[in-house]
Amino acid sequence: GPETQKPLVLQLLGSVDDIVPPSANVDAATGTDFVYLSVPRSGHTNVVQMLDDADDPSAPALRAAVLVRAWRERPAQAAASVEVLRKHFEADFVPLAVRHTRPDPAVRHVVFVMHGIRDEGHWTERVAAQVEQSICAAERCTPGPQSGVVFEIASYGYFPMLSFLRPGARQEKVAWLFDRYAQARAQYPQAQFHYIGHSHGTYLLKEALEQLPEVRFERVVLAGSVLRRREDWARFLGNGQVRQLLNLRAHADWVVAIFPNTMERLGLQDLGGAGHLGFDQQVAGLVHGPLHQGQPGFVHGDHGSGVNEHAWQTIGDFVALGQARYDRLDTEAALAPWVEWAGRWGLMVWALIALLLGAGAWLLWRWRVREWVKTLSVLAYLGLIWTVLTQV
Repeated sequence: GPETQKPLVLQLLGSVDDIVPPSANVDAATGTDFVYLSVPRSGHTNVVQMLDDADDPSAPALRAAVLVRAWRERPAQAAASVEVLRKHFEADFVPLAVRHTRPDPAVRHVVFVMHGIRDEGHWTERVAAQVEQSICAAERCTPGPQSGVVFEIASYGYFPMLSFLRPGARQEKVAWLFDRYAQARAQYPQAQFHYIGHSHGTYLLKEALEQLPEVRFERVVLAGSVLRRREDWARFLGNGQVRQLLNLRAHADWVVAIFPNTMERLGLQDLGGAGHLGFDQQVAGLVHGPLHQGQPGFVHGDHGSGVNEHAWQTIGDFVALGQARYDRLDTEAALAPWVEWAGRWGLMVWALIALLLGAGAWLLWRWRVREWVKTLSVLAYLGLIWTVLTQV
């Protein structure tokens, strides 16, 4: 049927709002078709004071005039365009946050590259450059501003181990991803969306797919995944939220083997060892990679190897072509023996770490020195542990 006529929305913004910045005062994703009216001599609080204002007695009348005009006036055209509406209201004021997110139908691909824990994400731009080259090689375009390929490589900040173990902290980053996704969808309405996630970035993707069925990505690459092995990818691939997925595992990824993998075995939280042993499901569209001499294998290296330089070509080709090629990727046939052991006996590793930490505190407490020296030493020891968990 015919398109539903969008409602006319006029948003009044205080001219000198010094509490909320313009980028937070407007919704750049949905506000591209709004008409913005600047309310003179008004801040965040007094923009609604239209009867009296002890600090500026003449300002209420000016504010009221803007509100009355926005409420009562209508353009002559029954279905006027936004440009006509802006001209009618003499509103050439458009917040920068909205100007920068105007829809761009020329963009064909949007690629999200999300980093993990204990990581500032400096590598994401380098991976993005390789992905752009791969897409342009496949589609015969020239890498650069006019390639039709854009990237979301913003960092959600350094995410230490303790924060990662807190479900609430992880959900804060999921909400952050929702916001980035919504803005990108509004700005690039004709584009295909792809996703490359490492470590905690894999968790962000799964939660986004699970919590919001409208989230959709064509091709997804996971590296160092902290998701559960029993994750239901058949659902996401079946309902079209994901078209193809490549899961890269590293042969010496002790981080996933010891921590998320053990948590899955114990039934703790919603983390798991898919980056260690892969996903349980065998479903069309899900690629368990890499291959080593034609057989399922592992990326050579540790937790970050799946997004290191030797993996960029593999990632780029999969995003561009939907085909996983491993000719430039260093691979191994099996897990490193000690990592395989750590994955099986991760709980013992946890117990050993706890025992060592407890022994350190006990030795300090039994140390035969002056009490104030002992007390300061124990506090420093506990402070060091806290710093490692929250900052390293």
